Amino acid sequence: MNTKIVLVGLLFLPLVWAQSLPTEFQPNTVAEMTTTITLGATIELAGEATANDWMEVEFLTFKEWENQAIESIREELRFGDQIFVPEYKTRGENKIAVFTIQNLGGFGVNPEFEVIVNATIKTQSQLGLNGDFDLSSTLREQLDYLEATQYIESNALELQSKANLEFQSDSELESIREISEWVHANIEYDFENYYNGIFSAQETYQNRAGVCDEFANLSASFLRIKGIPAKYVAGISFDGKRFGNHGWLEAFLPGTGWIGVDATYGEAGYLNAAHIIQGKGKDASEIKNIVVTTHTYEAEPGISSVLTEPIVEVISIQFWKNVLDATFETPERLELNESFEIHATLTNQKNTHLLVPISLNTNPDFSVEHPSRIVWLKPLEEKAILWNAVSPVSGQEGYYVSYDMVLRLLDQQKTNSVSVYPEESNNGIGKKIEILDISPFISENGLKIHLIIQNPFLESKTIQFVFVQNNQENLFEETLPPENQTQVELLISSIVPGEIILKISGALEQNYAIMVPEPQSNQEPVVTPQTGAFPSSIPSVEPLAQDASILGGILQFFGNLWQGFFNLLAG
Repeated sequence: MNTKIVLVGLLFLPLVWAQSLPTEFQPNTVAEMTTTITLGATIELAGEATANDWMEVEFLTFKEWENQAIESIREELRFGDQIFVPEYKTRGENKIAVFTIQNLGGFGVNPEFEVIVNATIKTQSQLGLNGDFDLSSTLREQLDYLEATQYIESNALELQSKANLEFQSDSELESIREISEWVHANIEYDFENYYNGIFSAQETYQNRAGVCDEFANLSASFLRIKGIPAKYVAGISFDGKRFGNHGWLEAFLPGTGWIGVDATYGEAGYLNAAHIIQGKGKDASEIKNIVVTTHTYEAEPGISSVLTEPIVEVISIQFWKNVLDATFETPERLELNESFEIHATLTNQKNTHLLVPISLNTNPDFSVEHPSRIVWLKPLEEKAILWNAVSPVSGQEGYYVSYDMVLRLLDQQKTNSVSVYPEESNNGIGKKIEILDISPFISENGLKIHLIIQNPFLESKTIQFVFVQNNQENLFEETLPPENQTQVELLISSIVPGEIILKISGALEQNYAIMVPEPQSNQEPVVTPQTGAFPSSIPSVEPLAQDASILGGILQFFGNLWQGFFNLLAG
C-alpha cells in the first residue's frame, strides 16, 4: 500500500485578503463583533484511482476559545451533488475536521473535491489585566512556550544580546509593552517581498522587514528570552479596510492568563475584537490548515490543493466607550521648522490594569517622535504622554497653513488645530541629534555595530566614532545628511572577548560599553535558510557610566587575561 500526504501551506501562505463588506472602521476600537465566515479549499486528484483507494482530508476549523463563541458552524466536503460530513479530532489545542472518502475509483478520472466551512462567530475584545508579574522571580507555568522553535529562535545569542540591551525591565507588563512597541516601530511592513514565505525571528531582526508572521516571530523570540511564555496564534483580522489572514501572539501573564500581543497593529495586553482565532501553537510550523492523504493499493494519483479566499461579513459590531478620560494639548501657532511638544493626559476609568494603544495622526510634513504608543495604566491611574515634534520645514511666503492633529484612543478621538506661519524660520533651536537604535552583530568578519541616527538640522553634521579595546583604537567618521535618518554600520575585523568602548564625538557626545562575551562551547550555531550558521558570541551594549574609568581598568585586566588564555590555547 502506498500513502501520499500533501500539506497545503500554513494558514498565511500565501497571504490572501478576504472579501467583506466595504465598511471601514478603526479596528482597535472594536469591543465586540459578530461575523459570518466562509472558508474553503479545492482538492484535485490527477490520474485514475481504483476501488481500493481512499483519501483522508484534515481541515483546520473554528472552535470556541476564551472571548470567542461559535454561534453556528458547518463543515462539509463536496463532490458534485454528493456531500460528506466530517468526524473530528484535536491536534494540540486545535480542532480538525476529518473527511474520509472511500473507493476513490468511483469518482472517475481527475476528480475534484471541495471543502467548505461556514461559521457564525462572536468575538469579544480582551481588556483588563489583574496585575503585573516580577520577571526576576521564578515562573513555574507554561514553560514549554519558552523553548526555541523553528521560527522563534529564543536561543540565538544575537537576539539575546539585543533583548538584554533594549528590554531591561523586570516588570512583565512593561517588557511586553516595550517589545511590542519596538517591533512595531522598527520592523517595516513589506507585503510585496514577504507575503509568500515565513521568515524567522533572527532573519527578521537582520532584515528589519516582514509581514504579520515576521512581526510575531520576532516578538515571540524577545518575549521568550525575557522569560515570558509566548504562543503563536493563526486567524483572521481586520486592518481598517478589509479582513485578511493574520498571525499574532498570546503571552502568559500569571494571575491573568494568556493575553493578546499583536505587534503588527501595535497592540499588547489588549486585543481588539476584530481578531478571529483558527489555531494556536508554539510556532507557525505547527499550524496547518489542510492535510490531504491518499492511501493507494494500485494507482498513485497526484494531489493538488488550493485554498480559496475567506469571505467575511460583519453582522453586528460594538465599539468601546468610557474606558479613558483624555486631554490633548497642541500649540496654536508655530513657525517653520520649529521644535515643539504635544501633550496628552490619559486617565484609566477602570479598576484594572490596562495596556492601551494610542496614536497621534499628523500631516506628513510634521516630524513626530514615536507617533504610535502602547501605554500601561494602573487602576484609575492618570498618566502624562509627551511627543516631541518638528513643524514643516518649508512653506509659501505670505501664507499660513492650518493643520489638524488627531489623537486616536480605543474609545474616542480628539482633534486640535495648529497654524504654521512662514514669515520666520526656527533653524534648529531646541533640536538634537539622536541615536534611534543601536544593534550589535558578530560574524566571522568581526564585530558590526548598526546604528540609526536622526539629524533634524537643515545642514549636514559630522560624527566621529572611536572603538577602544586593549589600548588599540579604530577610528571612523560619518557625515549625516540634513533632516534625515542615517543608517551607519561600523565593523571591527579583529576582536577578542571582553569590553569594547565605543566613543561618539562631534555633533553628538555619547559613550557605550560593548561586551563581547566568551564563546560558549555548548551553544549550537543558529542556522537559517538565508544566512547559514551564526556565530556563537554576540555583544551586548549598555551606556557607559561616569565612573567607567575604574570599571574599564578592571575589565581591561580581565580582557588581557582572556587574551593570554586564548593565545595559550592557540600555542
